[in-house]
Amino acid sequence: MITVLESRRLEDWDYSFLKSIFDAKLPEWTNLEYKRDFPARDVEKNKLEHTICAFANTRGGYVLIGVEADTAENTPVAINGIDDAEGLYERITNFCARITPRIAPRLYKVRIPETNKIVLVIHVFESNEAHMASDGKYYIRVNAQSLPADHYTVQKLFKKELEFKEKMNEIIESRKRSLQLENAWIRVIILPYGFKENLIPIFDEESGKLNKGTADFLTSNQPILHSWDYKPTQFSFLQYSKNREGRIYSFVEVSHNGLIEIGTEMGLGEKTPIGLQWIKGYLKEILEFANKAYSFSGHDGSIRFVLNLINIKHRELVLSNFQFDRYVYTEDNLVVQRDVALNNIRNNLDAIIDGVAAELMRSFGVNIFST
Repeated sequence: MITVLESRRLEDWDYSFLKSIFDAKLPEWTNLEYKRDFPARDVEKNKLEHTICAFANTRGGYVLIGVEADTAENTPVAINGIDDAEGLYERITNFCARITPRIAPRLYKVRIPETNKIVLVIHVFESNEAHMASDGKYYIRVNAQSLPADHYTVQKLFKKELEFKEKMNEIIESRKRSLQLENAWIRVIILPYGFKENLIPIFDEESGKLNKGTADFLTSNQPILHSWDYKPTQFSFLQYSKNREGRIYSFVEVSHNGLIEIGTEMGLGEKTPIGLQWIKGYLKEILEFANKAYSFSGHDGSIRFVLNLINIKHRELVLSNFQFDRYVYTEDNLVVQRDVALNNIRNNLDAIIDGVAAELMRSFGVNIFST
């Protein structure tokens, strides 16, 4: 049942699935905890904070608020639900702000039939960062308990964070070497939290042949290429456009472990500026495609995306078609990274894009408050 719990998309949770958890008497464990109601006392709020922190530092997990558990066996004994009160999501979001770095779990309401009650599902994703609770301690999940980590475990948490950042930098640099850099490039790399084999099934495991369903989906949904060739490799599906000399100038590559990389040579002349609105539109299309690709494969969770502008030294940024002020970049490359939940891409994409645009503007020296 734990495996089913982890693989189930949150949008597919309903009362019958919740009832199956209850009927199976699934106990609280490393990725599951029950709460009868939202905590009112400080001591209970602290316990919930520690649980959320521990889930993020361990394997991720689910908190079901509205399900009462037996204190001895940690198994569910009643699905009473809670009131669907106004501002419930905001209470959880503000509550999670007590944790550093801040955690943004997914929230989902499961309605109990023939009542006005709900069970609130808090889905916390495993993080690639080390998270500290407001009491200054790092919590981890051990069986059904959220416990302060010892010194050795805290070191392992920070080592995991460092290894993820090193992996990110390695991917950025190794991929950059494969590009023709005579001109400026825009490139977006997307990595799901929790790489795993066959996250996006490029090949059928039994036959070893290209998965036709996946290939058809990727070719019909990719947003960038208009005329293109494709090349399935051992671990990825590469689509690309070439010029008459055979040089690739635009590509979309989706790997079986969930890594997505999309790049385009910007084709800027010596005095052609970089258009901020064009970058925003390009990034929006790519993130929408990534959301479709992960949803197609049944994956849900958080991702890190990297916007990388390459070979842009002395290039100018223009903010819009009606803005004639130009801002010169002084370095060779520019990198903007963000961690976001796929649910936020679905529901709050414009705000994500605006945040990236603001960072780009600051990098080019734009005084945002004067524009």
